Amino acid sequence: MDLGVLERICRFRRAALNRPTSAIYNHACSPYVLPMNYRRLYVPGGTYAFTVCLEDRRSRLLVDQIDKLHRAIARVQSKHPFEIIAWCVLPNHLYAIWTLPENEHDYSTRWRLIKHGFTRSIGQTGIWQNRFWEHLIRDEHDLASHMDYIHWNPVKHGYVTDPADWPHSSWHRYKNDWGRAAILRRGYMPWQVSA
Repeated sequence: MDLGVLERICRFRRAALNRPTSAIYNHACSPYVLPMNYRRLYVPGGTYAFTVCLEDRRSRLLVDQIDKLHRAIARVQSKHPFEIIAWCVLPNHLYAIWTLPENEHDYSTRWRLIKHGFTRSIGQTGIWQNRFWEHLIRDEHDLASHMDYIHWNPVKHGYVTDPADWPHSSWHRYKNDWGRAAILRRGYMPWQVSA
């Protein structure tokens, strides 16, 4: 990982720790979303984990139309830059970890444009859930945990038995760092562990 990204993550750790947490039921993909006065934390240059879901949880639209999703993301990325640290696209929802540019904080507009661009490209309407889940990455432990969670998700949902078998994932870029969260919990940093 780029040290600049890690420095920005650590710089905003204190702001993230002061953020109110919500119940598990308020996860974007939960069918039990409770009414709440939800406020998002916008941190310039922040690194965020996202879960974005289709309205129809039985749909396979995201993997069936993966090329159109890629194009929608690339179009938005060209006009509103962000770095994709990790991602995993499942049939009816996707996970992503982004780092925004130093002076930027508006990930909501980026997601709105991605959703709109994809929806328009397939000629349908009303396919997305209105909200999405977001989490400001606080530190290296938090990043490692989210990356492991994202990359394990195709196995968790029963699509494959090994993360390496899922084609719509950044796991292949990070396979040598697999399990970093467990290493970090034991007190070792990734650069202290020999491969």
